[in-house]
Amino acid sequence: MLKAIIFNSGLGNRMGEFTKSNHKSMAALKNGETIFHRQIRILSECGIREFVITTGPFKEQLEQVCGGSEFSDLDFTFVNNPIYDKTNYIYSMYLAREHFDDDALVLHGDLVFDKRLIQDMLARDVGSFATVNKSKPLPEKDFKARIIADTVREVSINIFDPYCYAF
Repeated sequence: MLKAIIFNSGLGNRMGEFTKSNHKSMAALKNGETIFHRQIRILSECGIREFVITTGPFKEQLEQVCGGSEFSDLDFTFVNNPIYDKTNYIYSMYLAREHFDDDALVLHGDLVFDKRLIQDMLARDVGSFATVNKSKPLPEKDFKARIIADTVREVSINIFDPYCYAF
């Protein structure tokens, strides 16, 4: 059974004042829905029932969203990263390693995506895959993927060549 693993243990420093008292995924979108609520809603509408969520600051805000009656039929597991301010999501992945026991859709908690993307991904009959954005400028501080022959060959923050794309 496919589960969603959402990395939500980051500080969100680049969001300025907002993340001094809010989790970055609590940012409201134009329709008033938070990023996190939208993620859970879309993923559950696509049939995902089990969620593993890594946490750092403002864990209670994430738990409050998941604890609402709208999502009462879903299964949530929270994995706290107690040193979120000194580590990155790779360490959070390590802490959640016991939950990588089945197929998983792995994503960051600050991603805004369309339901069609998830539907298209779930309809694929392939093994592991990742999404990249070939039109977005390469980010300085975020992960990039080196793609050769339609295969991810490397994922890193520090790669910048013509074969690299926003990951």
